[in-house]
Parts: sequence; C-alpha cells; structure tokens
Amino acid sequence: MEGYKSEEIELVYLTLAGAEPSEDSIKGLPAAVRENMRIISYKDDIITWIEDCIKEVAQVPIIRETLVQYESLLKKITGKGERIMTEEMKNMILSNKDYLDMVYKLTDVLVKIKQELQLKFWEKLEEKLNNSLNLQLEKRLEYPNHHYSENLIEKFYTNSRNNRFYGLMYFIKDLENRGKLYLRIEVSDNLYFGFRIINNEGNSTTNKKDDYLEKELLDLKFSRTDWWLGWKYFCSSELQNQFINFKELDSNLANVLRDNKKLERLTSEIEEELLEKLTILNLLNQ
Repeated sequence: MEGYKSEEIELVYLTLAGAEPSEDSIKGLPAAVRENMRIISYKDDIITWIEDCIKEVAQVPIIRETLVQYESLLKKITGKGERIMTEEMKNMILSNKDYLDMVYKLTDVLVKIKQELQLKFWEKLEEKLNNSLNLQLEKRLEYPNHHYSENLIEKFYTNSRNNRFYGLMYFIKDLENRGKLYLRIEVSDNLYFGFRIINNEGNSTTNKKDDYLEKELLDLKFSRTDWWLGWKYFCSSELQNQFINFKELDSNLANVLRDNKKLERLTSEIEEELLEKLTILNLLNQ
C-alpha cells in the first residue's frame, strides 16, 4: 500500500459468513483504512456473484458447470443451501392443511423412532457386555439403579417424572464393612458410566464419603459425587468424539444406531473402554 494515501485505499475483508475481523487481523492498519473497509462473505456476496456469473455464461458449458460446482460447494460449507430448502419446505407446509397435519403426526413418529433406536442400543450393549465382562448383571435394583426397559425409555422421551437414571448395573464384588461395588452404565441426557457402592443399608448416596479407589479414579479423570465413587461421559469416534446424547438423539446418532455395523462399532468402543478401566483398576475376575 506504499505510495497511496490512506483515503485512497479500499480494503475488502472476505469471510465465510460476514464476521467482523479480529483486532489481530487489522492490527497496524491506519484508522482511515479501517473505517473504509468493506466486509463481504462467501455466504451472501460470493454466492450471489457466482449465480450472476452462471447466467452470463449459460452458453459456455465448461465454465457454467465449473461455476455450478463451486456454487454447490460454497452452499454446503456455509449451510445456505439447507436454509433455503428449509424455508421452501416451511412455505409449502404452511400452504396446505394436509401437509401441516402430517408434520404434527411426524413429531409423534419421531419420538417412537427415538424410543426404538435407544432400546436397540441397550439390547445390543447388554448382549455384548454379558459376553465379555464376566460380571453379574443386576436387573431388580430399586431407583436410582433401575435396569433399562421399554417403559422407562418411553418416559424418557415424554417428559414424565423420574424419566432418567436407568441403564445397566453389574455387580463387581463385596466390600467388607462397606457394601457392594457395582459398575454402572447410565443415561441422563448423555450416556456415562462409573462405579458405585450400595452400602449395607441399601443406600447409594454415601459414595463421596468413601475413599475407596479415590486416587485411582481421580487420576483417570472420573468425577466424584454422593452417588458415584467416580463417573465420566462416553465419547465415540462414530460421533466425531462427541458425547452420546440420547435426549436430543440427532440424525447423526440416529444413523449410527440404525446401521447395524455402526452400532457394532459404537458398542465395541464402549466395551473396550469399560474393559480398559476395569483392568487398570484391577476389578476384573474379582
């Protein structure tokens, strides 16, 4: 920019969606240049420009197809294509009573789909862990140690009371003068697991007072509460290392649960993590 006065310079700042530049990006620029800076985005300006170019080169197939592909790529990156499609669908639904009625019915169908997919997950995980952990599965414990069931999963998605805190519970061993030690896999919104003592009076809320495995679990990044000697969330590479959120159960998770091969990989990941932690804590074959 040497040889030009500040007021003669027009700086164009291009971003994906039109965000303001950070201070680091414009550090050292004269105030006049900052004031005259123009912000443009791929989402609005570049896509619109490409659309205009496509009209101009309609008779030149090679250039037209190249621009169409570039436009499609930018719409995917910026999410503009999905928003346009969503807006069109919304207008179509609002224009027709039958369509609108159908959407409300689909809401109920979606809840049923989530229930069925979550049940499929628990059944697959239970089958896998029963074959590999060599631990006794407990199905008849009282709240908050409930075994999963169709009824509890249904309540989970219909906002009924006491609609969380169910899963799988495996007895590990008796602890002298303390109670029974369990491995617990449980869902609240996300899926998590940990270790719990139920004392000799049947109480599950004294875990924080007990120092059993305290250092070992803290070293493994488990959190400690009244209900848990230690607990932590599951993450999965099938979900880009995100939490396994059954409450939301978005399309990414739904597609993993629907696909038997992906479900196999997901439950195998969970199995491997459980076996790893049990081995580190020397809790297998007690």
